Amino acid sequence: LVCDSNNGCLDIAEELKDMVAARSDETVFVYDAAEYLNDNYHQIGDDLIEIGEDGNVRGSLMSQSHLGHRPTFLLLLLNELTFGQSNESDAEMEMVITSCINDPNIHLVLVHEQ
Repeated sequence: LVCDSNNGCLDIAEELKDMVAARSDETVFVYDAAEYLNDNYHQIGDDLIEIGEDGNVRGSLMSQSHLGHRPTFLLLLLNELTFGQSNESDAEMEMVITSCINDPNIHLVLVHEQ
């Protein structure tokens, strides 16, 4: 999971996804954390699908067989842009981080930019 407000985080997640794909048969899926936590992802049959804000199905994201008991992680990039950009961004980050901390099935991974 990544947060849109966390500048640079998506780039790191995509890089990690590519590295894992090049080195193993494992697949890394990257999702927007706010949408995931707001339950815009629903299971229908064996598929995990995304429901748009308009209520329409956006498409099948992955088969449940791929989901299995895979762990879920929030990737949080810590740098000078993480907080303090705007009240709206800070509020979104706070909501996402708090929700992930309170969910025993989501683990936080902190990446510190040097």
